[in-house]
Amino acid sequence: MDNLGTEVSNKIRSAIKAKLIELEAYVDDELPDYIMVMVANDRTKKQMEDDLGLFLNENTVAFTTWLHNVLDKLRKVTLDEVAKKEIDKKKKKKKDPKKKEKEKEKEKEKKKAKEKEKIKKEKKKIIAVEE
Repeated sequence: MDNLGTEVSNKIRSAIKAKLIELEAYVDDELPDYIMVMVANDRTKKQMEDDLGLFLNENTVAFTTWLHNVLDKLRKVTLDEVAKKEIDKKKKKKKDPKKKEKEKEKEKEKKKAKEKEKIKKEKKKIIAVEE
């Protein structure tokens, strides 16, 4: 996964460590870090199974299946959030042109009102001069 946030990375790392303990696999500080590097490099399930087989033995498939399910859920949530933001942006863009048009109309009306006011003042000046 690209550019994992620190908080999310820490939570994933903690979940990995907990799962390794649950599977009674050998857990040290380096193994979860190694797995996080594989996650960051978008390693496939098969690649992870090959790389982790020496560490996890018969638990390798169970662990990599669990991990990829977690990552898939995280991607889905992230993608859903991104999609929602994109939809909101599109809605705002659709509303914005109408808003801009209304603002332009108001500006035109203000200009017309100012011009009319100017004309009235000029007429008054002319009438005052003629009298």
